[in-house]
Amino acid sequence: YIGARLKVLHVNDNLGHGDDHIPPFCGTVDWKDAMKGLKAIGFNGLFNYEVQAERLPESVRAPFAKYLIRAAHEIMSYE
Repeated sequence: YIGARLKVLHVNDNLGHGDDHIPPFCGTVDWKDAMKGLKAIGFNGLFNYEVQAERLPESVRAPFAKYLIRAAHEIMSYE
């Protein structure tokens, strides 16, 4: 399986037209289908968020990080 050779995935959502680097569930990615596909190829690697966050004000950084953690838990709950 290719999944055994795949070590890290850069995870982000998009609007279906490009590599938008937006948080999960804010775009068009079908996360249940994506996770089903990863399971089918035997992926057992790491997820690395690749989202635009460098312009966030200090006051929203912690809540944004908490959102990303909750989103990861949701995504990982899909089989």
